[in-house]
Amino acid sequence: MLARLPLEIIDLIFECLDFEDIRSIARVCAALRLPAQLRLFRAMRILISAEDTYPKHTEHILSSPHLLQYASRLTILERFGPYTTRNEIIIHPLWFYLSTMYRLSYIEIALKPSNTSRVLSALESLDSAREIGLKLTIALTPDLLISDNPLPVRSLSMLVHTLGDRVGTRLLQKCSASLRELHLYLQESTIPSLPFLPHLFELSLHTEYDGDDPALMSWFPFFYRHPTITRLSLDRKFTLGAPVPPNLLPNLRSLEAHPILIELLIPGRPVHNVHAKYYSDITTCITPQFPVDILLQPLQQSLVPVTTLEISTRIHFPKNDLINIVQALPKLCKITLGQPHYEVCPVVCFNNGRRGELSRKSVPFRA
Repeated sequence: MLARLPLEIIDLIFECLDFEDIRSIARVCAALRLPAQLRLFRAMRILISAEDTYPKHTEHILSSPHLLQYASRLTILERFGPYTTRNEIIIHPLWFYLSTMYRLSYIEIALKPSNTSRVLSALESLDSAREIGLKLTIALTPDLLISDNPLPVRSLSMLVHTLGDRVGTRLLQKCSASLRELHLYLQESTIPSLPFLPHLFELSLHTEYDGDDPALMSWFPFFYRHPTITRLSLDRKFTLGAPVPPNLLPNLRSLEAHPILIELLIPGRPVHNVHAKYYSDITTCITPQFPVDILLQPLQQSLVPVTTLEISTRIHFPKNDLINIVQALPKLCKITLGQPHYEVCPVVCFNNGRRGELSRKSVPFRA
């Protein structure tokens, strides 16, 4: 009877179970083994290291290659340091199995250049209709061997640390025919050399360096070349000291940024999804307040059909301000507030090994 249940019903049942319960089901019930393994191995993590523990784990995965076909998310991490030849032999078959992982939709890698080149070459053999998400958590090196063959990647996340990053430019060119989402983690204030991406509709810019705040104006030429962008996410460090041209980002519908940038970017654009991020330093502000007036001014314009609003802040957000926002935006359908608050919980005190009286303290809790 179990075998006759639809897979959707079985999957809903598995959502109510923990990892160990699902693993037990896969071991004792042949009728549910396949759906159980699909859930157990849908996200797979492989760590390459010179230590004895991790090669054995990798060997176990590669000895059962059919398990790789169940994975939709794959993470491959390599510990840098003294590598052994044995590790290279162990991990080498994995590049062949990548083309057989038909459910693979996202892959994250942190590998040395030789293995990164092998992964990219293996992904080139994928069918062009199988577009995946690719995240590179380590900056590309100038000596990385990379071909000009197209890469079926719909979403790319990568570190950018030099203005003349030719390897990164070539990688973007390889993905240009299918790339729709680009997430850049900038390690310098200069603009990287980016090719034209005809299908790009989502762009997120994050800063990972200490120094002067980056100027958003320097990105205007890239925005002009890509009017297809409908979703834009900006790090809170970005500044904008000049008016935004009215013909910039004409199709923008989703914006995630600081309230001041939202005030300058929204007017004249059909933005319906807004995520305001305000992380004021509480130690430098006597009474830090969320700039509600700055946020509401552009959202109240008749040409801005905001239906979804999300607010992320590290300071207290008064309920009255939240009520004012809801009342001021009649088209608003959903609002989400993320802020820290303090939860009072009982704590048992001990004095010289003896149980003391019950006291209370405030514990920070992230909503």
